[in-house]
Amino acid sequence: MSAHQPERRCVGCGRRAPQALLQRLAADGDQVVVDRARRAPGRGAYVCGADCARTAVERRALPRAFRRPISNDQDFLHSL
Repeated sequence: MSAHQPERRCVGCGRRAPQALLQRLAADGDQVVVDRARRAPGRGAYVCGADCARTAVERRALPRAFRRPISNDQDFLHSL
């Protein structure tokens, strides 16, 4: 019997994948940051990579995922 691997949904493309294969984003105030340690408090959003993060920004999916307003600043994209 194999161990359970949590799955998450990419907010950019909608693909479901094991959590370990996705990048976690977190809200720090009204800014989006890449949460490499996966330990930032609050709600997280997951993306496959930079392309999906751009798609999520274009679709305005991040404010929905974080359930609060997010700045339109896209500096976090360079961190992916």
